[in-house]
Amino acid sequence: GKTGLFYHMWDWQTGERSPSLWGRGNGWVLMSIADTMEAMKPGSAAYGRLAEVAKRMAKGLAATQNRDGMWYTVMDDAGSYPEASATSMFAYGLLKLARLKVLPASEVTPVARRGWAAVNAKYVVDGKVTGVSAGTDPGGNENYRRIRLGSQTWGTGAYLMAGSEVDRLR
Repeated sequence: GKTGLFYHMWDWQTGERSPSLWGRGNGWVLMSIADTMEAMKPGSAAYGRLAEVAKRMAKGLAATQNRDGMWYTVMDDAGSYPEASATSMFAYGLLKLARLKVLPASEVTPVARRGWAAVNAKYVVDGKVTGVSAGTDPGGNENYRRIRLGSQTWGTGAYLMAGSEVDRLR
């Protein structure tokens, strides 16, 4: 799409997609691109195609990050809640892709650092990563707003992965 971001689901049989840009789903995409590109040969055509997807995503991420540094569970819906696993995933993916020289560090590192700082400031409580949405089925924006928040393993894992890339900046 125009935003460089992905909708939660596309049904290959009907050609229809879900109506919402789901934060964590985009996080899985960005993390997967970063991990895949690390294992690829930089000169290959597939590497170049993934780099283009990553660049479009980075622009969409910069445009949808809120004032506090978080991303919403529905990325273009400020009426949905900030979500810690998506924010951690974006910090990880942006920092790793900058380290791999796929994305310009001068542009994406400040975005990733704002996200990392926001998660740490509000969503790490007594050693637990909170503000993570439970399992999420695709649907309209109201569907995502109803998903309960808490501490989930995928939020903790994404946070630790983000921390591993933040640590490399030192």
